[in-house]
Amino acid sequence: MHSFTPKLADGGAPRPWHIGLLFEHDARLVAPLRAAFQALVPDICIGENEPYAIIGPSDYSIPAHGQARGLPHIEIEIRQDLIDTPEGAQLWAGRIAQALQTVHAENGPFEIISPVNLRT
Repeated sequence: MHSFTPKLADGGAPRPWHIGLLFEHDARLVAPLRAAFQALVPDICIGENEPYAIIGPSDYSIPAHGQARGLPHIEIEIRQDLIDTPEGAQLWAGRIAQALQTVHAENGPFEIISPVNLRT
């Protein structure tokens, strides 16, 4: 779980995504999580590997805890202006929790797959 700025610091274009779903080798959670968020927030703008992407050994949590163990994994990025108040943070915490519960109820448990070794 990370957050991102609504636009690049150098005055760049606004980032349109409300959330980003980040993955590399294992996309099993992307479609079901996208569908769960869209059911909760029909006009949500979701980026796949936007505004960032998981890039092998230069990242840590996804490669070390997800890919290396073959566990289902995803990183959720949320735009900072959506969570910059207690009310916004609470709203989005609830949406994320509900979306994850829906994915697990409708698709889980997920199988452990062959681990990806990116640390060689």
